[in-house]
Amino acid sequence: MKLIQHFDKIFLVLAIAELVFVVVFPQGRYLTKPLILISLLLYYYIRSSSPAPIFLIALVFALIGDTVLMFDNLFLIGLGAFLLMQILYAVSFIKQIGKRNNKKILLTLLVLIITVAIQMVLLPHVAGMLIPVIAYTLVIGAMVIAGIWRIESGQQYLWVLSGVFLFMVSDSILALNKFAFEIPFGGLLVMSTYIAAQYLIVKGYLKFEQDSLATMVGSKP
Repeated sequence: MKLIQHFDKIFLVLAIAELVFVVVFPQGRYLTKPLILISLLLYYYIRSSSPAPIFLIALVFALIGDTVLMFDNLFLIGLGAFLLMQILYAVSFIKQIGKRNNKKILLTLLVLIITVAIQMVLLPHVAGMLIPVIAYTLVIGAMVIAGIWRIESGQQYLWVLSGVFLFMVSDSILALNKFAFEIPFGGLLVMSTYIAAQYLIVKGYLKFEQDSLATMVGSKP
């Protein structure tokens, strides 16, 4: 439990190690990359008073995707794992849908525009992977939109919202770098935004659970 109390510091060390290994020692990533999701998964499971099964399974698929994508010949399997993770994240967020407002509508339109723009750039370059790429970009767009429409209440909303947008940025850089054109420091940009995205999503989702529980307890006579 003492380790959990220092989770943010431990996670920061893991994140820095992973990003350093991206640049100077790729073999070290066989240790640090899986540990990123393992640490987040354990943190959520231990800190949550009632861990949501769908959200937990989403993190498991993220771990599988992270591990599998370290091997180039397993790209489609990794893509499938992340596709399932995105779907489960979206389902988790849909359970927390809040009220409609103009900000959410504008952000949704922005996501749709970005999704179409990314597809227009990618599709001429993906050849035999046309259907998987279209499916993946649509699903990640849906996941981001689900994150936008969650209940707005304090820090938790901004954390998850920032996380889902960073996830979209990370995956867009990854796809463009793999299929369309080389992006300088692409690997570093992908991992830094991805790590931040997963951290913010987990912290925000957990904060929502804790805030909801505190509200329920406080409202009891």
